[in-house]
Amino acid sequence: MMHAWYHMTMIGLFSLADHLADPVTGEISSMRQRLCEVIEQGVVAERAGFERFAVGEHHFTNYLVPNANLVLSALAVRTERIRLFTTVTLLAYRHAIQLAEDVGVLDQLSGGRIELSVARGVTFEGAGHFGVSEATVYRDLEHKLVELLHVLRGGALEPGEFNQRPLSVVPHPLQAPPPIWIGGGLSEASCDVAVKFGLPLILPSLFRHPEDYQPIVDRYRNGMVARGWPERIRLGMPNYCWVAKTTQAARQQWRPRLEQYVTAVSSLRGSFGRNVDFESLMAGPAICGSPAEVADRIAFINERLGLDNHILLMDVGGMPFNELCDSLELMGSDVLPHFQRD
Repeated sequence: MMHAWYHMTMIGLFSLADHLADPVTGEISSMRQRLCEVIEQGVVAERAGFERFAVGEHHFTNYLVPNANLVLSALAVRTERIRLFTTVTLLAYRHAIQLAEDVGVLDQLSGGRIELSVARGVTFEGAGHFGVSEATVYRDLEHKLVELLHVLRGGALEPGEFNQRPLSVVPHPLQAPPPIWIGGGLSEASCDVAVKFGLPLILPSLFRHPEDYQPIVDRYRNGMVARGWPERIRLGMPNYCWVAKTTQAARQQWRPRLEQYVTAVSSLRGSFGRNVDFESLMAGPAICGSPAEVADRIAFINERLGLDNHILLMDVGGMPFNELCDSLELMGSDVLPHFQRD
């Protein structure tokens, strides 16, 4: 039975495809196995009842997905209902027209289930190889966002230097256009891009507590109201999450994997002055426990920030795939029903 105070929020799942050895067994999957398991995770997520499945883009790290579209293309033909999401697409790194073509293919293959989150990224190591600099990244992102939105909304490429007649990008997406989110949360500039274009905002998967984002959330909501777009306000947030039948079992299973993940990626995700020991994480960005505890914690964060979408990261730190599947199935049977509309 759903508590009356549960904020109605879509619950999704995502993977960053970190490639780490299991600290419990010492075993590490091959890169191929890890990538295949990410795809299978999306299939299991649909069966469990998650609203969306997402993967994010990273370069030159222990995260194995440099192009989320490649993974989502496999899921587009392996799934039927679950929405497919990028968390995140580094738009400044990409050619906007080629990205629009990719999105058109994905949206057609999936039957209109693609959504994008575009952002500047949390690190600039190696960004120069893509012609990106920290000084100009927001300018480049905005320029490409204008072009991407124009094309995805059906706009033609007008005659100019490279073409003497209008050109249409094909295939066109089934959605007109697919939803595009702005990824942000650390920078007012990211928030202001979302407000400027009237787009939804999704917060980053960092080691910060939900309340740390309140100033950005308030800035986004106030900005959208000031622009006359209160009906366009949509807010999403990721959290690290694990569920087992009992609190003790959940913590015993997840703690060594989460601790290893935090150690491995702290230089990328950032703690911003917050402690990142297990108990501190449990008080902030991490959710771990029995189904009732997990549901209550998700609901508390939803209510605190007024989330429309909440996406959960569960496969961190070398967690074996069979244990992940068990946890996903428990989410589906004992947690997600609390948040599903009648």
